[in-house]
Amino acid sequence: MVVLSSRQIGGLTGLSKFALWEALRRCWVGGLALRSEKPICERELLNKGRAGRSWNMRPYHLYGLKPASVDQIEYQGLRLVQFSTSVKDPRGGSGGSKAGKILDFLRSHKNEAFFSTEIVKALKDSGFRPGDVMANLRRYERKGVVYVRGYRGHDRQSPFKEGYLISWIEQSIDRDKALTEAIERTKGALAQS
Repeated sequence: MVVLSSRQIGGLTGLSKFALWEALRRCWVGGLALRSEKPICERELLNKGRAGRSWNMRPYHLYGLKPASVDQIEYQGLRLVQFSTSVKDPRGGSGGSKAGKILDFLRSHKNEAFFSTEIVKALKDSGFRPGDVMANLRRYERKGVVYVRGYRGHDRQSPFKEGYLISWIEQSIDRDKALTEAIERTKGALAQS
């Protein structure tokens, strides 16, 4: 049985990166191929031109054609398995990213404001840490999806004792009105704390 990495298959077929990933996914889900159960991580030296060189951790899977009536095989200490939801890689998106879970939480509680520590507690079962929440919220703040409030200093913000206050900005109404409502929600939450 021939077992190749996704990069090797791409080199042999000449497919673009995204076309290759989609073709391999379809073959695996359709029962035509077996895939390594867990991704293999390999360090790779990248040449960044004038910026120098850097190391990058590159995860990839191994693939092989699925023999008839075989669900899994052992290959050089790795297990290649057929498709099932239990071995699906959560990085593919359907496992639900942390950023998506934060956004879904705020969207489902759009008439409330929360301290960042409250969001961490609410999503604790999904493995969230405080750094996960604020890193994603800052990105959504730049996109204008959430309002983040802290103590205002000279040229920066610092968190309240319970963390930053976060509120959803409704996208379906006038921007100024939506932002005013988000600010009012954070004022109300601050008054209650």
